[in-house]
Amino acid sequence: MGYVLGELVTLTNSLKLVIINARILLNSELASEENATALSSGPFKSLTWLANKLAEQGLHPKTGDYVMTDSHTKQFTLQSCDTTSAEF
Repeated sequence: MGYVLGELVTLTNSLKLVIINARILLNSELASEENATALSSGPFKSLTWLANKLAEQGLHPKTGDYVMTDSHTKQFTLQSCDTTSAEF
């Protein structure tokens, strides 16, 4: 399993994550259309929870680690011949 990284987005107070919509195309067909209001509690709360859980086990995130704190859309199992795109 893996994930795809997009271009860097700087998080600021003006960025309203809950109003972002996403459309996922799988093999040129609409596979999912989601709104960020479905996200649980936001990326910072999720990351804090993860860091605390790791600390309980004597572990910690390392510099350069990638962490998926939540997903804007559901995940899909892909085949090597599949094409995907996402519009936010």
